[in-house]
Amino acid sequence: MEITVNKIPSPTWNWLRMNDLKTESFSGHAGKREIVTTLPEALGEREDFSLDLKTGMGEEFAKEAKTAAGNVLSLSMPESVENVRTEIKYNIEDGIFNNLELIAGKNSSSIVIMRYQGENSGEAGIQTRFRVDDGAELTLVQIQETKNGTFNNDIGGKVGENGKFRLIQLIVGGHDNRFGSFVSLEGKKAEFDSYMGYELGGSDSLDINTVSDHTGRKTKANINASGVLRGNSKKLFRGTIDFHRGCAGSKGDEMESVLLMDDDVDNKTIPVILCDEEDVEGNHGASIGKIDEDLMFYLKSRGMTEEAIYEMMAKAKIDSVIAKIPDEETRKALLK
Repeated sequence: MEITVNKIPSPTWNWLRMNDLKTESFSGHAGKREIVTTLPEALGEREDFSLDLKTGMGEEFAKEAKTAAGNVLSLSMPESVENVRTEIKYNIEDGIFNNLELIAGKNSSSIVIMRYQGENSGEAGIQTRFRVDDGAELTLVQIQETKNGTFNNDIGGKVGENGKFRLIQLIVGGHDNRFGSFVSLEGKKAEFDSYMGYELGGSDSLDINTVSDHTGRKTKANINASGVLRGNSKKLFRGTIDFHRGCAGSKGDEMESVLLMDDDVDNKTIPVILCDEEDVEGNHGASIGKIDEDLMFYLKSRGMTEEAIYEMMAKAKIDSVIAKIPDEETRKALLK
């Protein structure tokens, strides 16, 4: 049976074939995971999600993932607890699906690091749902390092008044990656920052759907994607900022920067700003292509070869995202 995932909230022309992704339904089971946390009492298991929320990959994927993954690993931070660090390492193999629920209590601060590793040869995935309560801060870091196969990464959550949610995603593995996120900014002055870095080569592919949904007043979103395409790899980025009636004073920015290393790559981008409220500010931009000729000339005049220049710039794209990770241990390990 075929299912539809990563559906853009406001479709463009159907003939472009960019509105969504069609894929086959799947089955699977929960996989192995290794958890290290500074707050063990916050961990638990649930039979199902307590959070009924939209996710970026959509309802059809959520239904499949629920059946495939089984129980939900739950991490619930108490009110006012500070600097909770949790690292979860997933061993990703064919047919592995996992569910994770994150609840950041009022005025708490925490970081959750998810690392996906393993020799996935088939289809696997993880769904994460979160809730950031009033005044809380949650940073979610996801690092995709699997070797092969198809990997689905689905996120959905909401942010309360004066809450902050930061999403940092690094994709340096896998063959066919699908990433979707839906973040609802419900509370006044709620904030969402998203940073994605990716490097694709050969015949790799990456399909992205990121939605920032503004309903609260004076909310802010900042969506950034930075990547490198090599060989005949392909990438489709859907980025939507949706201003609903009543979200007066809200602001949203999205920016994508893509370095095209070879002539046969396939890069597609759909930046969308939807507006049902007058008193808002939305901006989007993109920098896509090869290295500027003036910069290339300057670096060559300093003795660098063209190949070395491109490799340096490609590394800089990924390193700029790694630098955003507010965890020194993880940041140093990745920069090595």
